[in-house]
Amino acid sequence: EEFNIDGYRFDLSKGFTQTNTLGNTNLWGQYDASRIAIWNDYDEFIHSVDEDAYVILEHFADNNEERELSNNNMMLWGNLNHNYCEASMGWNSNSDFSWIDYQDRGWSNPYLVGYMESHDEERQVFKNVTYGNSNGSYNIQDSAIAVDRMKLTSTFFIPIAGPKMIWMFGELGYDYSIDFNGRTGIKPTRWDYYDDWRRRFVYNNYSALINLKNDYKHIFNQPDYDLNVAGAVKTILINHSEMNVFIVGNFDVIDQSTSLNFQHTGMWYDFMTGDSINVESMPYDLDIEAGEYRLYTDVKIDSPLIQGIEDEVNNSGVSLNVYPNPVSENINLDLYLKDNSDIEIGIVDMQGKEVVVIPEQTLPGGMHSMSWSVDTLGLSSGLHFVIVKNGNYNSMKKIIIR
Repeated sequence: EEFNIDGYRFDLSKGFTQTNTLGNTNLWGQYDASRIAIWNDYDEFIHSVDEDAYVILEHFADNNEERELSNNNMMLWGNLNHNYCEASMGWNSNSDFSWIDYQDRGWSNPYLVGYMESHDEERQVFKNVTYGNSNGSYNIQDSAIAVDRMKLTSTFFIPIAGPKMIWMFGELGYDYSIDFNGRTGIKPTRWDYYDDWRRRFVYNNYSALINLKNDYKHIFNQPDYDLNVAGAVKTILINHSEMNVFIVGNFDVIDQSTSLNFQHTGMWYDFMTGDSINVESMPYDLDIEAGEYRLYTDVKIDSPLIQGIEDEVNNSGVSLNVYPNPVSENINLDLYLKDNSDIEIGIVDMQGKEVVVIPEQTLPGGMHSMSWSVDTLGLSSGLHFVIVKNGNYNSMKKIIIR
């Protein structure tokens, strides 16, 4: 059996030193020229064997030392757990995560392996449901909103230049505390999270962002970009002659009206939904709901969420038909149930936000017909999904509102 090794990750790499700090951890992390020399020797030897090998250090030492190591093509972990968790929980006074930017650290190379979660840090969703902020009905401690916030933070994480680390099921909103079964104890393996449609939207969001960054490496991994991530409404501008990117997100728990300065006027396209806006002048005024985010490009590219969230084949014992489609007045739903079932019906938008919830009801087996007014439900135009949940199974149909 053949194994491929892409490189080496060294734990507690600042311990590779001959300088005895006698247990003084603050002194241990200070600039150490002899440690740099040791790591340069290790790196040189590794690359003499495999010139393409990755050398990744969990270093956490003085930034000047880390900058020198990155200049020698070593990659270093960048812990932004606290700041991303504060942003995710809606506590914005300490939510500036600009230190994930290698240029903000004064580095020349994008070799910062940034992360929001790790084996040593608490999980975002756990902190959301435990300590999340709230305003009226928008409560981040609500599990659905807590998971949904992961789409917001990932949109301000993956597109930033440089490699990123995603920890165990982070792309599905893993929500077990680091102290579950003891801090270093084994945590539950939750492959079943993929079957939860709310978590599946988070997964699809991660996948879309990763594929976008891989497809346009020359745009996302170049140095011409601006991070404005200190406030409640955060923006990222990525500038390139081939395609510009403008990302905006509302990390607050209240809706915001904001004025935005795009790179230029003209048409901009929402990558996640396929919608577009015409920026005729600047600043451009945008109303953005709590937890909402937009990733705009000035070149129209296919939305992978439209392509990827298709009608799902399942064994739920449910047959679902939604018509007419497109619809402008009344949504009609025909639902066939094989057996008596507890049914929950929801309508979600392209970002996975549940915009309509029809209370759970117990229905007998057989055919059922339902109808709702688009105006009564308050649905905006665009692509939506009607989801019928039956136990652990979901049935999904796309519908376009006009």
